[in-house]
Amino acid sequence: MPMDQPSRYGYTKSANSQNRAINEISFRLQPGPFGKDAKYGAINFMGQYEYLSANPWYVATGAPKNAHDNTILLQPALYPARLPRLPWASSVALLSRNKDWTQ
Repeated sequence: MPMDQPSRYGYTKSANSQNRAINEISFRLQPGPFGKDAKYGAINFMGQYEYLSANPWYVATGAPKNAHDNTILLQPALYPARLPRLPWASSVALLSRNKDWTQ
């Protein structure tokens, strides 16, 4: 890079993507399963909230001084009562029980 061009962060007219500080806070709420049934499984629900704040080094005239973001994630999940049996799972279990694997 030539010596007459700035090569660090925070110089005049630098890009607003060069952030001086990024602050984030988030929390998650995941209560116990709802509708738990031995035959069908369980339904679970998770919620997450995030707040993000970014402050750039240089702010152009008329541009906002910082950026804020609020993100909410809601995610339902279904846990089946019984996972499907894999055809090779029983042979792996038998091998792991043997102390001598050469037999």
